[in-house]
Amino acid sequence: MTLLIDPREELWEDWPGEHRSRLKLLLSAGRTESAEITLGMAALDPGEELPLHSHPQAETCIVLSGNGRFEVEGETTRVEASQIVFILGNARHRIVNDGDKPLTFLFAFAANSFDDVGHVFGDTEEAKAAGHHLPVTSDPKLNNPDATPGTGMLPDIGSNDPNSQPSG
Repeated sequence: MTLLIDPREELWEDWPGEHRSRLKLLLSAGRTESAEITLGMAALDPGEELPLHSHPQAETCIVLSGNGRFEVEGETTRVEASQIVFILGNARHRIVNDGDKPLTFLFAFAANSFDDVGHVFGDTEEAKAAGHHLPVTSDPKLNNPDATPGTGMLPDIGSNDPNSQPSG
C-alpha cells in the first residue's frame, strides 16, 4: 500500500488545549491508513512557544522555515530552516519562535497515532510526577567520542549476534 499526502491540502488545526501553536497531522492512525509512525507539521508565529512538555517517545523535528530555539533539559539550541533536532523520549523540552517569521517544522514519533504520544505539559515537578523525566548526566561514557564500533565500547557493526555486548 502506498499513501500519498500533500501537506498543502491539509488544514491547520489549533494545538489541543491552551498551547499556542498550529499543527497538521499528516500520518496518524485513525486519520490516515498508517501505523507505527506519527508525522505532523507545526507552526509557531513570532513570539509564540510550545511550552515545556515531555512524552515517552523520542521525537525528531525538521525545521522547514523560520528560526528560533529548542530548549531540551535546560540546554538551548538555535535552529533554522533545514536543520534537524532529535529529542530523546522523556526529555523535558520547549520550542520558542523568537524570530520575526513563522517557525515551521515537521515532527515525527514512533507511535501509531498522535493520541498515543503521551504529552505531559507543565513544570518540572508535574512532568516528574507523570514519570517523564530524563536525568541530566555527566557520565563520560555517554559522551565519549571514542565510543565507536571497533574500540570495544560498542558492538561491532555487522555482528550477527543479537546479544552482542561491548567488549571493554
